[in-house]
Amino acid sequence: METRRKRSRVSGHFEAAIVFEGKTVPVRTRDISLKGVFCTAEKALEGMRGKRCVLALTLAGDVRIEIRAEVVRTGGREAALDFLEMDQESYTHLRNIVRFSAKDPDAIDLEQFTPAFKK
Repeated sequence: METRRKRSRVSGHFEAAIVFEGKTVPVRTRDISLKGVFCTAEKALEGMRGKRCVLALTLAGDVRIEIRAEVVRTGGREAALDFLEMDQESYTHLRNIVRFSAKDPDAIDLEQFTPAFKK
């Protein structure tokens, strides 16, 4: 049986915001991968499924990354986002976060040779 997940997911708790349709919803990430994030909010996130957005993730001080994403699942105050696009600097920061938290950091590097998307 083939699994759907193509990227390792690690625990990662960061302050962030989901920005869509002129609204900013503060969230806290719970786990993160090179392909997506699972996060929680103080208020319900219903009605966001299928929306394109930007995840603005504050790492430390003035280090902030922005990732274009789509909300693929919601439930109460939780949402799963699928990453669509990011710049090279954001990807480098994200990769470092995932590698640092991974049980096998070298496996994260190897995952990059496997396409994350079906063609």
